[in-house]
Amino acid sequence: MRSAKRHTIRLGLTGLMLVIAPLSGNTSGTNTQDTSKMNAHPACLIQPGQSIVFDGDSMTARRCGPSLDTWAYLRLMNWERSYADRVDEWIFCNRPDLNVKCHNAAVGGSTASNCLNRYEAFVKPQKPSLVIMTIGGNDSAQRVPLAEFEKTLTAYCEQLAKDSNGRLMILTGFKPFPFRPEDEPKFNERTKYYQVTRRVLESHNGILVDVGTPLFEKAGQLKKLWEGHTIYSDGNHLNEVGCEIVATQVLKALGLITITE
Repeated sequence: MRSAKRHTIRLGLTGLMLVIAPLSGNTSGTNTQDTSKMNAHPACLIQPGQSIVFDGDSMTARRCGPSLDTWAYLRLMNWERSYADRVDEWIFCNRPDLNVKCHNAAVGGSTASNCLNRYEAFVKPQKPSLVIMTIGGNDSAQRVPLAEFEKTLTAYCEQLAKDSNGRLMILTGFKPFPFRPEDEPKFNERTKYYQVTRRVLESHNGILVDVGTPLFEKAGQLKKLWEGHTIYSDGNHLNEVGCEIVATQVLKALGLITITE
């Protein structure tokens, strides 16, 4: 059998050499995939014709309720786009053979409970094989009890598996840069929710992706190049540079690319 071809490209702002991984494997594994332990070429998590839904909070979509729109300044600064848009566009341009349909159900300010409440109307109809989510920041800020957070995430995972045999991928580990002493209490509190997230995913065939570590590292490297470099639009949400870095990590976790520094 001939080996699958690999194509190298450059992706956006990252300036990294990427290798498009061949489509292989299947999505029916039984173990949580922590991408920090992934092999260089993990099996592709999506198959031709499948659907991906992005869900969660404002790290995935900046629009807010009740009208689900954005505001003029956000659009003029081109801050309304997130990593989800970049992942969708990369797949469309570079892997049209997959014919993957991407949808974004995320709403700014969402907690895990908000995501579960809108699941029936916005996620289930898309029959996703994979839901990619950022969650926990608002739960932490609102002091949602950890037991309630765990119960809600568990229900989401179980409903997704029941309805479309889908899996939940959650992006975690977001850490402010630069990390100041005053940031530590808030970060430590959020880390508790990340730990619960890991536990839920481990028991429900989920996928944990630590995007926070590479994001923090690259923010530091960019800062050394020039003091004005930043990954943030408003000190909390990511700008185009930050979104590009996260999108690259998601594509890697999906098994669509590998990165050689």
